[in-house]
Amino acid sequence: MLTVTPGRGGMVGSLVLLLVIAIVINAFMNNILVVVIFIPIIQSLAVRFNQPASKLLIPLSYAAVIGG
Repeated sequence: MLTVTPGRGGMVGSLVLLLVIAIVINAFMNNILVVVIFIPIIQSLAVRFNQPASKLLIPLSYAAVIGG
């Protein structure tokens, strides 16, 4: 299982960092592949911060669209 170490900003900082990485990767790959790669990472982040995964997966979807 992938684990995400929270940054100094906590959940928001970690989420922003992951979304920026997703946008950059999305410049070279298909949107669907980027979302599939980042789903387990986002789910582990949600578990770590006791948040529902859907609350963090929606911004991932938007980041994939922006990066595309």
